[in-house]
Amino acid sequence: MTNHPVQSAATQGLELSDRVEANAVIIWPGEGRSFELDFETDDYEYWYCVLLELCGDVYSHQWFEPRTMTGPYRSKDRAARALDEELEHCAIHILANKRSAEIGSVERDA
Repeated sequence: MTNHPVQSAATQGLELSDRVEANAVIIWPGEGRSFELDFETDDYEYWYCVLLELCGDVYSHQWFEPRTMTGPYRSKDRAARALDEELEHCAIHILANKRSAEIGSVERDA
């Protein structure tokens, strides 16, 4: 496994699909949320990676809603890595803001 350029402690060492799921839960918190990757193309030359959230299951029919997607890339792998990097940066930013808020509340309490 290649090293990911930026990783939070929560996602370090995970495979891409697991890392995407872990970061998606940080970005869109909630109990029991489930996410999947999907790939879209019009011409089989350029690919988009779409993050879908499982939103329901009625009569054994699941439906998903898109949460975010990449621009076009020449391969599915590159599109997936771009989405992974985008979610990683967003999750790290959210975690850093939470830490700053926690530190600020401790300082105010002191």
